[in-house]
Amino acid sequence: MTREPLRGRRGERLFWNVQSVTWDDLLQKPRHRLRLEAVLSLVTERGRPGDRVLDLGCGTGTYSVALAKAGFEVVGMDFAPSMLRRAEAKAGDLLGSRLRFERADFNRPLPFEDDCFDHVICVCALHCVHDPPAFFVEVRRVLDRNGGFLLVALGGRGAEPASGHRLRTSAPRRLFWWVKRRMARGTRWARYSRVQLLGLLQGSGFDVERRLERGPAILVRPAGEAPAGTGR
Repeated sequence: MTREPLRGRRGERLFWNVQSVTWDDLLQKPRHRLRLEAVLSLVTERGRPGDRVLDLGCGTGTYSVALAKAGFEVVGMDFAPSMLRRAEAKAGDLLGSRLRFERADFNRPLPFEDDCFDHVICVCALHCVHDPPAFFVEVRRVLDRNGGFLLVALGGRGAEPASGHRLRTSAPRRLFWWVKRRMARGTRWARYSRVQLLGLLQGSGFDVERRLERGPAILVRPAGEAPAGTGR
């Protein structure tokens, strides 16, 4: 499944740079907080402190920072520099010890060696992937096959506030929300149901281990790898 680009890669980068201004406003909404809690719980349950985690499409670093605080060694990757600046500001003293951020485009080969991450997460970013099969080939390449897992969580309505929900934010930030909606108009983001995501992952060589009850999130491992025990 592909989507219509926002007037090329520069336009798409500009779109996400603008998104960064109000991106964290979404954490006011219960479904975003519940998703964060569910992903963090699953990764800490299946992994162990010190494991290396790659956060693809990390945005402002919410998940990267939470995992680093839980004791994981995390690399957050995004291609929008404004997102990464906000992520680094949020990380504080965690930067350099258990957390770093890299600017790179996950629609190109990932700038990492083979088998160098214990786990990979991709939260609310799959709709930005132009060629999902090629993307998952790269994920499998950098993922440690000795008990490593990939966790994919889909977004709901994306960055736009749900109808009837008024975010607590300033007037200038509300103006940014209006600009973002205008920029996104006419762009068809790829949307996946749980069934479609399952088929895509299994067709890309992953075995499903667990499906989160809260929202369409799925944890998978490279096909043929036995699941590690809790806490590994």
